[in-house]
Amino acid sequence: MEKYGFPPVIWIASIERCRQAICMPIVCFDSTQEEGFEKVQALNQETTEYNLKHGWLNYRPDPFIHIQAFYQSGMYWKYLRAIKKLLDPNMVMHPGRLALP
Repeated sequence: MEKYGFPPVIWIASIERCRQAICMPIVCFDSTQEEGFEKVQALNQETTEYNLKHGWLNYRPDPFIHIQAFYQSGMYWKYLRAIKKLLDPNMVMHPGRLALP
């Protein structure tokens, strides 16, 4: 995060009675400056490439960054689409989220 000019702040929540955790970076930037968005995208890209090598996928995908990773991971993307189709066959709930229509 520091490489891209963001303070190194991360949020961690334990789940499953501390057997698992959700870890999320807290990224603060000036949204009136286009440069901030570019830095966030670059950070997302780099961390995604690194973490994929360790078996990780983001559970809240950014359609501009993570969609390529999901195509590469095959089964995750297949089941995500199947669940979305089952629960929302008309694709009306949260369009665009999870990098789905």
